[in-house]
Amino acid sequence: AIRHIEVKATPSSDKSIFRISCREWEVMKEFANQYRIFRVFDTCSNNPRISKIKNPAKEIQEGNIEVKAYELKI
Repeated sequence: AIRHIEVKATPSSDKSIFRISCREWEVMKEFANQYRIFRVFDTCSNNPRISKIKNPAKEIQEGNIEVKAYELKI
């Protein structure tokens, strides 16, 4: 199965909030089962850590991931 992988990286060891674009949001919903987010922490260290989120659309729907902000354009 084709997987859509979005990588979000931070030099921080604990920054849990990150942004996604409108296009990333749409692709995440469209390809829910095949979509993954790889969250990379400590990118400036010798031991970066990767957290993998499978089907983030489902995780959001089930309340396991909280959406914190919306951006409006008029």
